[in-house]
Amino acid sequence: MKQHYHGSCQCGKIKLTAAVQSLEMGLCHCRSCRKMNAGPVFILDAGFGKDILFEGLEHITVYSSSERMERGFCSHCGTTVYSRLVQPDFYEIPVDIFDNLPENELTISKEFFCSSQPEYYHFVEKGQRFETFPQ
Repeated sequence: MKQHYHGSCQCGKIKLTAAVQSLEMGLCHCRSCRKMNAGPVFILDAGFGKDILFEGLEHITVYSSSERMERGFCSHCGTTVYSRLVQPDFYEIPVDIFDNLPENELTISKEFFCSSQPEYYHFVEKGQRFETFPQ
């Protein structure tokens, strides 16, 4: 069952409500995510664009990081508020954007771009590992 969670960027100019599909996190080790977030990014599947309510859209700047993926971030404070698969318009939201997640229920279920994971960090909890992002 989908649960609605609320979040915002650091400065509060962008707010969102998303119907998160589960509390199973994805973890991305790709170079693009690590550059954008200064480390691996923990994400929750938030569904399709119609499933997310954004307030402050005028403060979202969009960057196309690849042919398949674009990232939305706050033009004021720089917080990454989403990654979106262009086709099929599917959103992933960084876990730490949300203000009301039951953090003790979060688990790592999948890890992406594992061949790009640097040697200097490791996680005790591991998810299903993928060398790229599944199609």
